[in-house]
Amino acid sequence: MQAATKGAESSGELVAPASYIQRTMWAAAQRHRNAPLNVMILPWRVRGPIDARALQLALADLVRRHHTLRTRLANVGGQLLQIVAPEAQVALTTHCSPGVDAATRWEAAVGLLRERGRKPLDLTAGEVFEPWLVQLGPEDHILCFFVHHAMCDGWSSHVLANELVALYGARLQGQMPALPAIEEQYADFAASQIAIYEAGGYADQIAYWRSELAALPLKPLELPTEAPRKGNRDWMARSPMLHWTAPTLTALRQLARAQRLSVFSVLLAALAVLLYQRTRAEDQIIGVSILGRWSPAAMRFVGCATNMLPARIQLRSAMGFDALAVQVHATIRRLMAYGRIPLELVLRELQGTLAGGLHFPVWCQFRESVPPVTLASTGLSLTSFVIERGTLLTELEVDMLGAPDGLVCEFAYRPALFDGGMIDGLMQDYGRLLTLAVQSPGLDVEALGAQACSSGSAAGLAGMSASRTSPL
Repeated sequence: MQAATKGAESSGELVAPASYIQRTMWAAAQRHRNAPLNVMILPWRVRGPIDARALQLALADLVRRHHTLRTRLANVGGQLLQIVAPEAQVALTTHCSPGVDAATRWEAAVGLLRERGRKPLDLTAGEVFEPWLVQLGPEDHILCFFVHHAMCDGWSSHVLANELVALYGARLQGQMPALPAIEEQYADFAASQIAIYEAGGYADQIAYWRSELAALPLKPLELPTEAPRKGNRDWMARSPMLHWTAPTLTALRQLARAQRLSVFSVLLAALAVLLYQRTRAEDQIIGVSILGRWSPAAMRFVGCATNMLPARIQLRSAMGFDALAVQVHATIRRLMAYGRIPLELVLRELQGTLAGGLHFPVWCQFRESVPPVTLASTGLSLTSFVIERGTLLTELEVDMLGAPDGLVCEFAYRPALFDGGMIDGLMQDYGRLLTLAVQSPGLDVEALGAQACSSGSAAGLAGMSASRTSPL
């Protein structure tokens, strides 16, 4: 950890400046101290026999390797710092799920974990990582990590799962772990961002965003709500999901391949049409996340490197869906090219130059699922799944996961703002819209939206099902 400096000899702490995104999350935590904001719920279904002692040792190894899992944030002399504790202290919370059958035990376990996810993690106290193990059967468990988003992101979950299995395998054999050393800790990544910005290294990116976001509409994209937005601090969330079968995802991939586009570009273009049909907004800003890791070393640390950036989509009623998808694809490519600068710096640099400010209450992201993590010597298999999130900072987040058996689409929303029936209708219309877009990609935006969002649409809902919990 090159960016950190050693603290007082008596404490052995490492100290480094907080990253830009950590500053934003810390400020939110200070404003809303009792709200469970930015709590990530990372669950895996674990099949096979578990040695509790080996698991405990492996968790300690994991926390020892990744500084963020034992880091707190502190405001010292007006500067927000990462303070890394010298010892890898971790307590594994264990539960045995009640129920007479597998389905009942599953529902009870998911409910227990969801309830914990609706409680805050304390950034200032260093309570940023909390592992739970819930037993469903003799060789059937759920291992769940509750991690503060300031210290973790989606990519980090893959790092955690893969390393934990390797560390567990070593401890099970009575051996010391032999994973390669972490060359770059998250503090190094944060220090690099700070150094680049202070040296003027983001000049090209700032110029791009100044041009891209010029002449924004005065009003942000706003879906009709059931309650006033202003002053609404109820962040509780619901996350209904749509499941498409494999043939539907295959058809989407074929459409994307035929136009040399990414699947995400097609999915995002369809979402833009849906939002246009609901709001009539022709100039939309939708938040899109990018990985934000630009080197092999950065792919191996646990930390929040994800960057949420504004994708500007401009559409017209007479534009064909295929043309819109091409435009969205070009937008995403530019976003990737100029997306190294953190969003917080974009907002800082453009402050006062955007007439209506920069707001994007709708976010969207797509990722491919990863195969189960296994290690033959342990007899264990870890398969990730989704638990309904407890809170949401934005208004609507559409998360899509491509899997071998199809596509899972989650519409996370805040019930304090939106009626559940409205969101369910939005989901169903999105499914119809995608089906129509695959069948008739040349259909114009107006016709596509009207047909998909009218009752009794001929497109139907073939290969789709809706649910509010993850499948067993």
